[in-house]
Amino acid sequence: MSKETLTRFVDEQFHVDLHFPAFLHYCQQANIAVTVLSDGFDFYIDRIFEKFKIDVPYRANTLRIVDCSLQAQFPYHSADCGDCGNCKLSFAQQVKQKGTKIIYIGDGHSDKCVSAFADVVFAKGILAEHCVKKGIPHYTFETFADVLAVCKDGLFAEITR
Repeated sequence: MSKETLTRFVDEQFHVDLHFPAFLHYCQQANIAVTVLSDGFDFYIDRIFEKFKIDVPYRANTLRIVDCSLQAQFPYHSADCGDCGNCKLSFAQQVKQKGTKIIYIGDGHSDKCVSAFADVVFAKGILAEHCVKKGIPHYTFETFADVLAVCKDGLFAEITR
């Protein structure tokens, strides 16, 4: 696959929740650090962030195109588990060691481990099903407008006490 073909695919198939930029802006105004954790690849995250003018740190797997072949690397893989390419739980543990509270927003399989560890969880899709099954308290959401509404309703003030 050529870089051009993959770029075109990303441009046509990937999008950002329309309310995500407003959520990021609100977090910035409230001095709340945001990091995107993805079990996806940096290639398309870079492209999406550039396209939608998003400037936030992220941690993801790497994808390179070499001689029209895709080469994936998993620098944040956990040898202890092996279920995900990017161990989000290990990142969350590092953050918590610094005394920081974690508001976690997720929707997939790679979000399950960290959901029981976070202080607050927003979940949809597979993660919401997991939280219900395991009895993990969470807010359900459809879009970042839902997340933003809860944050504006006092969540940030409550969690930073």
